[in-house]
Amino acid sequence: MSQTTTNGARRIVPTDESGNELANFPMLANGQAMQRVKTEYTTAIAVQQPRVLTRVEKMAMEESALLGSDAFYGWGAGKDSVEGPSVGLAMSLCRCWGNCAVDMGEVQDLPDAWIFTAKFVDLETGYTLTRQFRQSKKWVVHGKFDEARKDDIRFQIGQSKAVRNVVLNAVPKWLTRRALDKAKGGVREAIEQAIEKHGVEKVISSAMDRLAKLGVDEPRILAAMGRKAVAALTVEDLVILRGNIAALESGADDIDGVFPVKVDAAAKVDPDLAARVAAKQQAEHDAARAAASETPKVEPKDPPPAEPKPATRKGPKPEPKTGPLGDDDLTF
Repeated sequence: MSQTTTNGARRIVPTDESGNELANFPMLANGQAMQRVKTEYTTAIAVQQPRVLTRVEKMAMEESALLGSDAFYGWGAGKDSVEGPSVGLAMSLCRCWGNCAVDMGEVQDLPDAWIFTAKFVDLETGYTLTRQFRQSKKWVVHGKFDEARKDDIRFQIGQSKAVRNVVLNAVPKWLTRRALDKAKGGVREAIEQAIEKHGVEKVISSAMDRLAKLGVDEPRILAAMGRKAVAALTVEDLVILRGNIAALESGADDIDGVFPVKVDAAAKVDPDLAARVAAKQQAEHDAARAAASETPKVEPKDPPPAEPKPATRKGPKPEPKTGPLGDDDLTF
């Protein structure tokens, strides 16, 4: 910036690094503000399209209606019911809110977990929020994947939940609730139409079959939903199940995330399921304690001298082993 005097009045003229005036620069010519920021955050900036809440709400309702069952997840019934917005809905609300940024900080790699730090910055108001999320490395991943792929899935789930949590804690609660209700309302309407056309038994059977293909058995569904029989599932239960199916099929969450089971609740439905859940919880607890108690190995400064190589025998090289498991395979 430079100052000039015209007819006795001083004015500030924007310039570039070489001192050339930027008076004809489009943003500045229209009276809009511009600033250079060399820190991670800025208190607030002038934006080209200021946020209008009525417009934000309208856009959020439109996107939520289109998201439908992809917008939520849940489990339980009555006073024990739990439901919440999905990662997809959080991203939708972030887009509709506008003039904001979500950033992922450095990931802490602990022996038993990853600690994700997600940051939300409202560029228009200067509001900044930082939230952490712990993702266990022992989290059970269902499906026929190798261990490397399971680690990838755990990491991605943790990252997605960290972003979801910081966004949902930053945008207004009233906006999240209205968007969630809008999405559920559309799914509920579709289910009621299906029941009217095909009957409730067939609709419930279809939902159970679809979940079975995803690896969720009937006892676990009933235990998570707090029902003693399939016939006791309500329309509201079916709405929640539809959201859980969408979460599983998209990979946004896994079975333990959308169908958590408490031991006491499982015992009322299936004693075998309760025993499996209790064993799984104990195994995770033992694994976490073992990982926390591990001490890093200290390598010796001076490694022992290498043993002399045996003399090679002259003559033709032996034929390599053939078959499904040769010498090269044993090294992996």
